[in-house]
Amino acid sequence: MGEVKREARRRRVKLVIVPTVEAIADLKEHPDRTNAVLHVTC
Repeated sequence: MGEVKREARRRRVKLVIVPTVEAIADLKEHPDRTNAVLHVTC
């Protein structure tokens, strides 16, 4: 995970690590300014 965080900083990307429910709420709040990669486990 450290490598992912470093790469996000290098690219000046805001990395948000939250439970899926929170991620969906954030996406709905700013859909025009947001890109997402969601990892959902069973």
